Amino acid sequence: ELCALCGKKNMKVLKFGGSSVGNAENIEKVIGIVKNTIEASRCAVVLSAMSGTTDALIETGKLAESGDENFRDKIEFIEQKHLAAIEKLFADSDVLPITDFLQATVKELKNINISTESYV
Repeated sequence: ELCALCGKKNMKVLKFGGSSVGNAENIEKVIGIVKNTIEASRCAVVLSAMSGTTDALIETGKLAESGDENFRDKIEFIEQKHLAAIEKLFADSDVLPITDFLQATVKELKNINISTESYV
């Protein structure tokens, strides 16, 4: 369909986040929605964090800021959630580059020195 103002073909913007991308099964549903949409019209897809990730990141930051070493446990939780989705979504593919990147990034985060000496 054409835009009434400019006469160009309309573009749909699809935004997914939270529970709609909270696990592999829901991500597969999103993929189906996107596939159906692109068959009918142009679209742009915007993805935000998986369900619970934003809150976990905020809590992780607060724990680290307060000097609580348990921030590493939160990072582990976030990592495991994403690894589970990656492994399920890409079961028939080589996920090593993706998981290597994720694990290297998580390792950097876990090795952050949160002692007060690092601020002096």
